Amino acid sequence: MNQIHLLSRVARVRVCLLTVSLSLIFSIACPAATYHVSISGSDVHPGTETQPFLTVQKGIDVAQAGDVVLIAPGWYDEVVATKRSGTADAPIVLRGASGSDVMAFTVAHSRLTFEHLFIRGRINFSVTSGYCIVQDCIFNPESTTYPNNIAMAAGGLADKGVRPVGHIIRRNKFLNAKGKGVGVSITGKNHLIENNYYSSQNGADANWIFANNSIIRGNTFEKWSNPGVAELHTDLFQSWGNNGDVAVDNVIEGNFVVNCSGTQLGNIDNVGDPARIKNWTWRNNIFIRVSGPLNLFSPGHSFFNNTWVQSPSTHGSSVVVRTASRGSANDTKFFNNIFYKCGVNPASTGQGFYGWIEGEGYPLSGMEADYNLVIGAGAGTTKGGGWTMFNSNAHGLNGVDPLLVESLNPTTEAHVRLRKGSRAIGAGKDLSEFFSTDFSGRQRLNRWDIGAHQSGGALSAPTGYREPVDGK
Repeated sequence: MNQIHLLSRVARVRVCLLTVSLSLIFSIACPAATYHVSISGSDVHPGTETQPFLTVQKGIDVAQAGDVVLIAPGWYDEVVATKRSGTADAPIVLRGASGSDVMAFTVAHSRLTFEHLFIRGRINFSVTSGYCIVQDCIFNPESTTYPNNIAMAAGGLADKGVRPVGHIIRRNKFLNAKGKGVGVSITGKNHLIENNYYSSQNGADANWIFANNSIIRGNTFEKWSNPGVAELHTDLFQSWGNNGDVAVDNVIEGNFVVNCSGTQLGNIDNVGDPARIKNWTWRNNIFIRVSGPLNLFSPGHSFFNNTWVQSPSTHGSSVVVRTASRGSANDTKFFNNIFYKCGVNPASTGQGFYGWIEGEGYPLSGMEADYNLVIGAGAGTTKGGGWTMFNSNAHGLNGVDPLLVESLNPTTEAHVRLRKGSRAIGAGKDLSEFFSTDFSGRQRLNRWDIGAHQSGGALSAPTGYREPVDGK
């Protein structure tokens, strides 16, 4: 090899090494930045703690994946629009402090986190958004201009497969939703709505559900009510099928509902054929003194281990299974539920549990019910009518006092549990093929109680609850 060729080869090696080195340098991610926003700041500032931005919009404009925007206390009269997405490992975080008060957000990007904010309007997610988190915020609409708290919009693009996906809404407070507004409206799929608190007496709905494969669990609804002058009826759970959207395979689980007057538990419509709203599972929920029933016009709903107490008070049935041109609730199942002093007349022998209404030309099919417990105004008074229809409740407890310990605080150990000696203990159907926990997350194992709570299997019983039965 001559000297010229040797020098050429060395040069090529050096160029390759330099290229690799530069590649490694530029592949190293820049450290995440923290930007500060304050009502005493300026948008010409660099956004540091001592020289903060003035607007939340400026903070979100400059934030990159992994950055945090800290929002100081104060009133920010802005509708903030997102500019870019974060990543799975490095979301963009907007974090408030006590008293960080923002009007509203419009979210057209993914992988953002909103936390510890007071929001007077709403967070509105576009069809292209996904995997955002909203947590530990307070939503309190300022006026009817912003009646909604959270909306995940699909618009007319649902049939084209463009839908929001994978949002998590947890530990928030939804207060005072207005009139035709709603606490949470979800479209898309794979959302988680958990451990939120809902309270409003303005006649709004609590949840609109137009999503697939989503879970609404562990939420508390207290005094979500209708003042009697609202234009529309008020529902805690509502869905309808004439808007071109779908809502399939959702789970409503472990929610606590108390003292919701002038309000229906829900109204689930499927308008059209084939069914676009269907196959929901309702399990381990507790409903105490909700005025109206759950009206079902969609198929495939399963009710497992729920407890109704004095719900409803304005209708004969806790759940009304219906068939009509607006949809048919075929293939509905009720197993291991407690109906305690329910119905407008709890002393009636023909009401106070589920019921059905068949429209002319729309026969009900696929109805199943067993292992349920029902009691009216007094122990020993048995129910008739539909309680034994459809070959129902051969293993049910009719007129048997479940010996409930009642408390309105879902965090107390005495809360709507079964006292020692209750015949509902161990009297339920084993549904472990579908789920295995109770309202408090305790394992049911091989002895299933009727109702939302369980003795806890091999786990030790908490103080004030009850002793395990037969070691289970």
